[in-house]
Amino acid sequence: MTDSTVDELKQLISKHLTVNKEEISKWTEDEPLFSPEGLAFDSIDAMELLAVLQKEYGISIENVRRHRKAFETLGSLARYIEKNRPS
Repeated sequence: MTDSTVDELKQLISKHLTVNKEEISKWTEDEPLFSPEGLAFDSIDAMELLAVLQKEYGISIENVRRHRKAFETLGSLARYIEKNRPS
């Protein structure tokens, strides 16, 4: 996984979701997305994130439960993007 994908993802999240923009520089690839100890995303954030993935990367996820592990951390999502984005 490249750090550039994590950095892209951090910027996209900052741009499209309601997050503390001052904290972005502290986010690591191990940052949990939906945990209170991490970014604490909720179901609305999940829907917005899915829309961002579709728009920015051409990735459409029909069954989120099937791909739940991809949404655990910034790093797992970055790896999923790298593996599944259209060439």
